[in-house]
Parts: sequence; C-alpha cells; structure tokens
Amino acid sequence: MVQAEIATRLAAPPGIKDYGALSVLVQSLARVEIVRQPASTRRFLAAAASRIVDRHDQSDPERRARVGDPERLRHFLRDLYVHRRKNLRGALIGWPSGKRDKEEEVDRLLAGLQLDGASRAEDLDVEQHLRLCGVFGKTD
Repeated sequence: MVQAEIATRLAAPPGIKDYGALSVLVQSLARVEIVRQPASTRRFLAAAASRIVDRHDQSDPERRARVGDPERLRHFLRDLYVHRRKNLRGALIGWPSGKRDKEEEVDRLLAGLQLDGASRAEDLDVEQHLRLCGVFGKTD
C-alpha cells in the first residue's frame, strides 16, 4: 500500500504528467499494476494497493538484462530529467555534470537511435530510455 500519487507515478505511461524518471526506472525492472485504489475524500490520505513484479520472473526475462546496471540507469535518468521540459538534444548537450559531447555528436547519436532531438524524455517509452542510456549513460 502506497500513497495514490506514488502508485500513479510508478505505473504511468509515457506522455502524461506523472511519467518521469521514477516511472522509467521501476518499469524497466518490474511490471507495475495498480491493484486497488480505495475511494478517499482527502487527496493526501488517498492510498492505492500496487503490485510490483520483478521482470526477472516474468515473461520478459531479457528486459532486466537489457537494463544492465540499474545504478547506471538511475544516474542517467536523474541527469536526463533534471530539466524535464528540455528537449532531448538540449538535455544531452547541457548535461548537469558538464557538456557531454559536441552538439554534432549528440545529433549523430540521436539519429542513430532514430530519436528526434526535439522530443522530450517524458514522451519516450521505457525501451527508448534504455537505448538512450546505452549510448549516453556513463560507464564508470
């Protein structure tokens, strides 16, 4: 049982306000379902029963392997979502820990991933985030 707002964020699909780094991280490692959301008249007291099922034991065992190092993914998502409303190109060029690559290099790598640099991270699905992390995530 977690706060309804957290359950909503954990299970959120791409393209909505509640979708973000937490959604991507948890959904990349597990299947999230909101099982029950009791009615409440006071929003801050609302709770939801959620189920988080480790993907390692599910029908998609390769997904966890595609994540690689969850800590690396966590750091990558944190940095990517620092300025949530920036487009991908701007977020990757103005990386929080300093410039990542030359602008042309970022554009070339995004094109190789078939991602539009003008799109926002919040519009990418989990698989696209994993591919992006594979190319731009720190390996140290």
